[in-house]
Amino acid sequence: MSRQEENTDRWIFSEDDLDSDQVEYVYALGKREDGPAKGKQVLLIRHGESAANIGFRTGNHEEIPLTERGLAQAQAIVREFALAPDLIASSPYRRAIQTAEPIRANFPEARWEVWDELHEFVYLSPFRFNGTTRDERRPYRQAYWRAMDPDAVDGEGAESFRHLLDRVRKVFDRIRACPERRIVLITHEQFIKAAFEVCAGGGEDAARSMRRFASLPHIGNCETIELLF
Repeated sequence: MSRQEENTDRWIFSEDDLDSDQVEYVYALGKREDGPAKGKQVLLIRHGESAANIGFRTGNHEEIPLTERGLAQAQAIVREFALAPDLIASSPYRRAIQTAEPIRANFPEARWEVWDELHEFVYLSPFRFNGTTRDERRPYRQAYWRAMDPDAVDGEGAESFRHLLDRVRKVFDRIRACPERRIVLITHEQFIKAAFEVCAGGGEDAARSMRRFASLPHIGNCETIELLF
């Protein structure tokens, strides 16, 4: 059974909660000071605060930048690393790349890559909503989640929830295949939530996974999830 550590934001899941490839799942800002005892340690970090997060009108969803606060958050996250990563990989979106820059600068020996599979869950067509604000998109977001259809595709450039789960599995396969043991992935809130769902053994029943996904807690900017493989 999962449990929350007393007086912390840390969630720990036992092996019984996870699929056979996982040892432990931690939802926390804090990092393990000793690194992984065996296998691989993967830190999933949500990007810093973006212009869209504070309600600005935005154009190309891939090019949304960090705010000044988001840039400061990205600088601050570096101080939380107890051990140097071997690999740093980012979503191709600008806000994720900007979040990764201070980490890369602080750990120049780490291999750097951009993984397309780490991009945000695009469930509303970016072509329909280019140039809109978060508030303007709200009724369409609400309608999407009320429908709870894991195969729904809103339009050009959008993807289904089932496709999101497939992307997470591809990233996990990529992690297992790479030689590095300490891996940092800069990504997005909904990708991280989907990773939680796949780690917790979900995903086979996409409709059920979607319902659980919708009830997961908010993940703040530059918050981190730790996975041990």
